[in-house]
Amino acid sequence: MLYSDCSHDGSIVAAIPAGPPAAPRIVAKLVATDWVNDPDPDLWPYALWPVPAALEDMSRLFLCYDLQPISGPPLPFNEFCDWAPRDVRESLAVDFDGDEIRDLLISVIYRGGPPLCADP
Repeated sequence: MLYSDCSHDGSIVAAIPAGPPAAPRIVAKLVATDWVNDPDPDLWPYALWPVPAALEDMSRLFLCYDLQPISGPPLPFNEFCDWAPRDVRESLAVDFDGDEIRDLLISVIYRGGPPLCADP
């Protein structure tokens, strides 16, 4: 839940691949830190993260998270940013690689507010 005063409630627990399919996964808690409401994906720095095909025709948020390790190999970074759907009233399941296994299940409720969370 992202509130208009830039606060948030909730987090994501992710099992992140750490190599080939048989390698152990990194399990981490992702806590939202900053977000931008529907930025132009062709502008820097957003162009560094391609918009997934499943999100191309949707209103989007660009979310950044603080990564807190739970188990598995050490994390090579402590922050993660990516695109998320906005205004979807139910969970969105996405299969990025076409193997019929859900790679992402996300539900973000955006309650309005400034376009950039860091704006005063």
